[in-house]
Amino acid sequence: MLSAAKAGNVALYRAMLKDGANYGARDDSGKNAVVIAALSDRDEMLRKVLTHKIGLDARESLGMTALAIATAHNALHAVDRLLRAGANPDIADASGVTPLASALRLGRPQLATRLLAAGADPRHADAARELLRCTLQRSTGTPE
Repeated sequence: MLSAAKAGNVALYRAMLKDGANYGARDDSGKNAVVIAALSDRDEMLRKVLTHKIGLDARESLGMTALAIATAHNALHAVDRLLRAGANPDIADASGVTPLASALRLGRPQLATRLLAAGADPRHADAARELLRCTLQRSTGTPE
């Protein structure tokens, strides 16, 4: 399952499912098929993996969800697909960083806009700090 998701091989993924592969399988770092497909940013593979509604908000070993990882990797299509599937945009990783805070910290306004439109809470402590920092930098012209 995981190798098919990583390769973006939908046909192999389907065949493995038909043969009874474990939907909830994880690799050594705790990544499930949703996370791996999001990392590949292959829309067809991610769409197929998401049809099973398993592990959408599951965390890998660093506490990051598929949405957090897709945000960190600037995978716009994966972020959109995950949000449409119902991924929770307010789940913080083990360090307390939400996808919105990550998007702001990395200077990715397109992702921040998508996350806010999907209901990400800008009042979450980490996101609020990043919003304030970005606003202050813009108003003072101070580089990061």
